[in-house]
Amino acid sequence: MDVNRYTYEYKTVAYINWKNTITFINRKMDAILFGEIKWTGKPVGTDIYESLKQKASRVSWGTNTRKERYCLFSKTGFTDAMLKAARNDDVLLFQEGTLLT
Repeated sequence: MDVNRYTYEYKTVAYINWKNTITFINRKMDAILFGEIKWTGKPVGTDIYESLKQKASRVSWGTNTRKERYCLFSKTGFTDAMLKAARNDDVLLFQEGTLLT
């Protein structure tokens, strides 16, 4: 796992580099953001979201009460099931640079 760290004034932001996955950490806020990028001709479904949550569960950083957020990036959009899951779980969805949820 490749971890890179950047310090901006009073907070440290780090990201973990997995293939097509981004992770940002804010130590001051005890918060972590996990994202997955899928640039294919197929809409992103809940299987990708579930896989991202599995990856996130392997990251042992922060406290037991850390704030976790998820975001997905897609070239061709999202399945109806993923759109519903995003609304229920407050997942950020981006299609070609536009925030959908």
